[in-house]
Formats: sequence, C-alpha cells, structure tokens
Amino acid sequence: MTSNRGTNSVKLFISVVSPDDTRMLRVEERLISEYGVTDHRSSVIPLEGSIHRRLLSFERLIETGRLPEIRQFTEGIDGEFTVTTEAGHLENSKVVMGSADLLHFKNGGVQYLPWAPRDYQSNIGQDFFLTVRRIYRDQLRTMCLLRR
Repeated sequence: MTSNRGTNSVKLFISVVSPDDTRMLRVEERLISEYGVTDHRSSVIPLEGSIHRRLLSFERLIETGRLPEIRQFTEGIDGEFTVTTEAGHLENSKVVMGSADLLHFKNGGVQYLPWAPRDYQSNIGQDFFLTVRRIYRDQLRTMCLLRR
C-alpha cells in the first residue's frame, strides 16, 4: 500500500535540446549550479539531424509551487545558450510538463499519453522515467512519506 500523506515534494527534471554537445554540457553545469547535483541523466536521445535531447533529474526535491520560477529561469538559459530547455516534474503516479500529464506509471510500466513527445517514448526515455521514479520513491521512503 502506498501513501503520500499530503506531500507536494516532486522530482524536478529538465530536458535540454541542442545540436552541440559542448553547449549541452555548459547548460548542464549551469543547471547544476542552480538546482544542485543530478541524480540521473539520460543518454543522448537523437532527434532530427544533429539535434539531441538529454534528460536530467535533480537530487533535491522541489515544491510544485517553484515550477513557474524554474521555467522562467530555463527560458533565460534558452536565450543565453541558444538551446531549448523544458522543466517538468515527476510524481509517484505521473510525469507532468507544463500543465499537461505526459505519462502515467501503471503496473510497473509506463503509459504514454498521445501528446507525449515521441523521443520520450523511446527506450532511453522510458528507462529514464522508470529509474527516476524508483529514485524518487526511495527518497520518499527515506523521508517516511511513502510506504510499500
């Protein structure tokens, strides 16, 4: 049985899209300086041509109320580094980006909603979200906010 006991602490993840590996690494460094160390990062997910996406999750949990401020910060990074970043969060039962659910966790797997980006539905994307969910659930258990 699971219980969230009213927590609104969620797992922050940020997507970084760039054609340039060096630029992507500089953006990662900037995000780490702002939000702390990452506890998981995906392999590079190829998109179109030479454009790639990397997904990062951060060790420190955040309150859902911080998401607008985080999105504003990532918009500044977009202009500074000429990349595209998107901030989202993972909860025990779903992944949300903006105000839209992208996927739900069901029966130990992932159920994508029709509007979820295709690359999130790749094996790399699925592995990322399942791993981050496991890390998040372990964190909640450590905080006594989740039972088995």
